[in-house]
Amino acid sequence: MKTASLASIVCASLLMSACSTTNKNVKMDPKVKTELSEYKSQTNIKESRGEHLLAPDAWEEVEEIQKEITERAREGVLFSEMQDLMNQRDKAMENFREKVSFAKTHLAEVLVARDDAVSAGAYGLEKFNEADDEFSDLSESVQEKDLNEMFGERSEIIEMYKEAKIEAIQNRELRVATTDFNMALEMDSDDFFEKQTEETKKSMERAKELIAEYPDAKKYYEESVRTAGIKAANLLSLTQTAKWIDEKPASEISSKLHEDMNRVLSNYSYINPELYSWNSKVQIVENESEFMPHLVGELSDAQWKASVRAHELDKMEKTNSKLKNQLDREKELDENMKKVAALFTKEEAEVYRKGNDIVVKLIGLNFAFNKANLPEDAKDILKKVSEVSEILEPEEVKVIGRSDSIGDALYNQKLSQKRAQNVSEFLRKETNMSEEDLEVMGVGFQRPYAENKTKQGRAMNRSVDIVFETTGS
Repeated sequence: MKTASLASIVCASLLMSACSTTNKNVKMDPKVKTELSEYKSQTNIKESRGEHLLAPDAWEEVEEIQKEITERAREGVLFSEMQDLMNQRDKAMENFREKVSFAKTHLAEVLVARDDAVSAGAYGLEKFNEADDEFSDLSESVQEKDLNEMFGERSEIIEMYKEAKIEAIQNRELRVATTDFNMALEMDSDDFFEKQTEETKKSMERAKELIAEYPDAKKYYEESVRTAGIKAANLLSLTQTAKWIDEKPASEISSKLHEDMNRVLSNYSYINPELYSWNSKVQIVENESEFMPHLVGELSDAQWKASVRAHELDKMEKTNSKLKNQLDREKELDENMKKVAALFTKEEAEVYRKGNDIVVKLIGLNFAFNKANLPEDAKDILKKVSEVSEILEPEEVKVIGRSDSIGDALYNQKLSQKRAQNVSEFLRKETNMSEEDLEVMGVGFQRPYAENKTKQGRAMNRSVDIVFETTGS
C-alpha cells in the first residue's frame, strides 16, 4: 500500500509539473494581444478623464467582461473564438457611453472641479478619495433623481473637490516648513522655545488660511509662505542647538564657544583672539556689531526687493510671450474659421468660435421625427465636415445630438445620443479619426436651436452640432 501511495504521489507531482510547464508555454494569439493593448489604452484615457465615475455600474460590467477576455487570452484562446465575448463587451461599452453622456449633461461642473483638484496634485488624498466615492454614488443614480434634489448633492461634491485642491496646494507650498516644524517638535522645541514654537505654528496657520482664501492667486499667499518657512527653519536651528547644549558636558560646550568666538574675531585683521579674555572678546564683538543689525536689515530688504523685481520681470516676459502666442493663435483660429465657413452654405451650417473651439451647427441636417437614421441628403454635408477635420486637425471632436420637445426627457436623450452615434460612425469611415477622437453626446431637447412651438422649429432641432476642440496656447 505504501509503495502504491508513493507512486501515486510521484505521478500526480509529475502531472502537475507538466501542466504548469504547458501553461507557461501557452502562446497568446498576436491579434488578441493587440486587441487587449488597444482596449487598455482606451480604458486608461477614460479613467484619466474621470468618466468611470459617471457610470460606475456600467463601467464595472465592461471591466468584468474584459477581465474574462484577458484570462482566456492567457489560456491561448484564439481571436476568432472570442468574437461573441468581445461583442458582448462592446455592447457593454456602448451602454457605458450612453450613461456617461447623460450624466455629463448634469454633472459637467463636478468634472471640472475634479480636474482642478487633480491638476493641483490632490489625487490620492483622503478628501479627494471621499469626493470620488460620493461622485460615483451620485452618478449611478443621476437618471432616477429629481434635478432639484440632486443639485444640493452636486454642490457638496464640488465643495469636497475644492477642499481637496486647497489641501494639495497647502501641502505643496508648506512642505519644507512643515518638515522643519515637525522635526523641531520631535526635539521638544516647545520645551526649549515655547514662544517661538507658538509663533511658528501661527505663521503656518496664517499661510494655510491665505491659501484657502486665494488658492488660484499665489501672489496673495507667497509672502506668508516664505515667512512661515523662515520661522520654521530658525526654530529647527535653535532647537538643534539647544538640544546639543542640553546633551553635552560643560567643558565641551565651553571649548566650542571659544572656537566659534575666535572664528568670528578672525574676520578683524587687527585682533589676535589669543590675547583677549572671554569678556573682552564679547565686548569687541558687541562694539563691532553695533550697526550690523541695521545694515543686515537693509541688505535683506534690498535683496528681497531685488528678488521680487526679478520675479516680476520674469513674469512680465512670460506674460508677453503668452500674449504673443495667444495673438498668433487667435489669427490662426480666425483664418481657419473662415476656411471652414466657406465650405458650407447658410442653409447647411452655422459656423462660429467658442473659445479655442470651432462649432459647426448643422442646421441643414434634419432627422425625421422619432428617427435616428441619417437622412439621404446628410452625406454631402457630412463629407464637408470631414474636410473640416483635415483643415483644423483637432485634438478631439464632439458630436452633440439634439431632439425636439415631443416626448419625455429620457427617451429624447437616448434618441439624440443615437443620432450623434450614427453621425460619428459616418465620420469615422470618412476620416482617419478613431473612436477615441470622437466623443458622442446626446442632450435631448435641453439645448434647442429653434423654438419648439412650430413644426419648422422642431425640425431644425432634430439635428447635430460638431465641436472641433483645438489646443489653446
